[in-house]
Amino acid sequence: MLPDIRVAIVLGLVGQAMCLRHEACADTPGRPPPPPLPRGVLSVVEHFGADPTGKADATASLQQAVVTARTHNITLFMPFGCYMVTDTINATEPRNGRWQPVVIVGQRPTDSWPHRPTIVLPPNSPLFQNSAVAKPVIVFTTNWCLAPGSDEANVATGCTSNAQPQHDWHSSAYQFNQVLQSVDIAIGLGNPSAVGINMNAAQGTTLEDVTVFAAEDALAGVAGGNGGGGSFKGVTVIGARYGIDSRATGDAPTMVAVKLVNQSCAGLLHGSTTTVIATGFRIIGSPAIAGVLAGVDPSMFGLESCQAPTASDLGFSNPSPNTALHSAASLVDSTISLTSGGTTPCVIANSSLYMSDVFVSGCHVAVASGGRAPLLSVAAHSHVSLLGYGRLGRISTNPNQMPYEFAFPAYLNGTRSAEGFARIASSPQGPPLGLDSRHWLSEGMTWQSPNAISALDVGCKGDGATDDWAPLQAALDAHDIVVLPKGLYRLSQPLVLRRSGGALIGVGRTISVLMPTTGADWGERPLVTVTADDVTVGFVSLIIWDHVPLTFALKWQGTNGVWRQAWFNRMTEKTFPPFSAVGQPKPSSAHPGVSINRALSEISGGGAFYDFNLVRVLKVRVVSVGAHALDYPQDFGCCFGTALPPPSVPVPPDTASSGEVWLQGPAYRTVLVNGSVSGLRFYPLNAEQDFGEAHTEISWSHNVTMYGAKSENNYAVLWIRDSNLVTVHGYGGNAAAFANHSADNVRQDGRVAQYMPSLFRVQRSTAVRFANLIDAGRVTSQARPSVFVAAGNGTDPRLWNMVLYQDGNNLCDPKVTPANCSATQVLDRPVVWEWVA
Repeated sequence: MLPDIRVAIVLGLVGQAMCLRHEACADTPGRPPPPPLPRGVLSVVEHFGADPTGKADATASLQQAVVTARTHNITLFMPFGCYMVTDTINATEPRNGRWQPVVIVGQRPTDSWPHRPTIVLPPNSPLFQNSAVAKPVIVFTTNWCLAPGSDEANVATGCTSNAQPQHDWHSSAYQFNQVLQSVDIAIGLGNPSAVGINMNAAQGTTLEDVTVFAAEDALAGVAGGNGGGGSFKGVTVIGARYGIDSRATGDAPTMVAVKLVNQSCAGLLHGSTTTVIATGFRIIGSPAIAGVLAGVDPSMFGLESCQAPTASDLGFSNPSPNTALHSAASLVDSTISLTSGGTTPCVIANSSLYMSDVFVSGCHVAVASGGRAPLLSVAAHSHVSLLGYGRLGRISTNPNQMPYEFAFPAYLNGTRSAEGFARIASSPQGPPLGLDSRHWLSEGMTWQSPNAISALDVGCKGDGATDDWAPLQAALDAHDIVVLPKGLYRLSQPLVLRRSGGALIGVGRTISVLMPTTGADWGERPLVTVTADDVTVGFVSLIIWDHVPLTFALKWQGTNGVWRQAWFNRMTEKTFPPFSAVGQPKPSSAHPGVSINRALSEISGGGAFYDFNLVRVLKVRVVSVGAHALDYPQDFGCCFGTALPPPSVPVPPDTASSGEVWLQGPAYRTVLVNGSVSGLRFYPLNAEQDFGEAHTEISWSHNVTMYGAKSENNYAVLWIRDSNLVTVHGYGGNAAAFANHSADNVRQDGRVAQYMPSLFRVQRSTAVRFANLIDAGRVTSQARPSVFVAAGNGTDPRLWNMVLYQDGNNLCDPKVTPANCSATQVLDRPVVWEWVA
């Protein structure tokens, strides 16, 4: 449900009417009462005493609620009403705390009450007066020095105290599974430092179905950007100087179905170290600078009212946007409608820019791209069907790193163009209906949906010990929506979703968990199979054990389905973290991990898969590090905390690739798309840190689209073969292919190379398009070692190619046999790569 546009205009343009005057705050007989709360969900009103009338300061109550949500593994529920705050709410996760996120869910709007619960910052709040420093109303962050667990005094390894500065560089992008959903923010006039929401994060972190109403002097509606398997979806910002300030983001932030209305400076301000993938944007208003501003410091325009604090004030210290791999933008299926008399460009970019089906109006200059003649609008309504403007020339990396010179050309059927291209035409009818809305169905199925039934009411226990398969399967066969309250649900047999339009819904993906019973070995069958069409799986985790070689997590055969805020993985049963959360002892028997040489998930159907991500699958034993014998017989978590040896132990640069025992064979895939022809979309796809020959494979499929992708490690990010119409609209991450000059074709991992190493491999396929393939430029050496075991090494970028195309199944060097294969040049980061013929 969208907020009443009349109220939005008053709040966004005039800024003097506050949420307290809005119908959303009225305690009238027409306001629905809160629904019954499932196990694992607590109300900020009933359980923490927050005032929903907006009359009393709710800051302390809400802060206590978010702390409890983390320490006790619960989902917070915010009933209808308005909650006045006078200081920032800090939703903080511990280091490597993917099992202890803060999840906040608002009461679901209805046809009779189309308003969300709203957090209100009153006019002229004293703590929001310093316009030189950004201050969010609510910030999602990670405390690097806070150890996981329920004890607030726990100090993480390597820290002397858990009192870490809020904006330390570790405190933002390395957070996982945090959620703000169906909660609005209102910012009153006279708060020049105010940002509605600051969320700069990675896997699973989601900002969803949120509107920020901001007075015109507020700094921004939203700051940040969730990458690496997280996203913004269904976000609206009305008012403020900037709609979204994405100068500090996770890798390859994905933003879907975003509306930015009446910003005074720019709708989207982008300038982080990675590509933003903006799909289904609608930008409306009279901004002074541009509809979209990417890779450009806003201070250069000399507008006092548009001065913006540095990105470090928003939680992450980024280099200048003039560095090579910085600030790329992909705009897809979007509309920019300006009303400033044609004087303001729709897009200004000093970075690689890709546009696909973008409709512009109200701007004489459609695109101003550094070093090129402006791309002019050709009519009152113009359609940019495809544009690929890479940065011109060869651009050096940050001088603090090795001075590699990258280029950003376009490729068509192997032919390289440094200039890029633009296709623009008149569009008298304007954008087609549903251009943006088709990417996101606001307020989809949740545990609050009407007619949902609880698994606990049909005989399930969710206690981590009882076999819940029979009652849960029966419930899914008989009911449209089955809810899994907080719990660990053991299954002695695979679960099948065969009811058309059915849904399996949890209350939080880290607290509603499906898993096999101890010792179950089903052979080559999945934990969950979806055979019906129009099925939704959301807010739940699918976990299989690493001591079973053939069982996999997911088989999706149905069409037009939805995967939303869900997760799957292969883990060690004895050390599975959530057992302690339900008071269930961990299994005493130790089942050793065994190799897996097949895909963990298979998709032959279709639909929309949101926040589809997986990391940390392998189990690794480091045999030795220098003279020190080390033993880490546990699963390594993405990124920190579990993968680092003690600080006193030196780590040579080859540790990540040569000192391990892998459990994954060459045929392992995180995701295998095989025979999918009904339309499959990922928003985004994040598969990484595994040791199969490719993280994701697409075979014998048609019409597969990734609205963003991110990866790590040295193996192929994506392998496409015998397929048609496959698109990746943007990519980021610190992955780097193996060096392509290894002696006797033996790679650093010891395997013989069957194909020339690359991050993207295409075989016998047509109508394949990649956009903004820009990695993080990570290079490891003795001086800059790799300490992320699962993330692989950072290979010298002069030694590997981004994209390889070939028809044969053999090692092919395009320099030797150019008729048999084609590859991008080393150091090329294509703004567009397309293979049509």
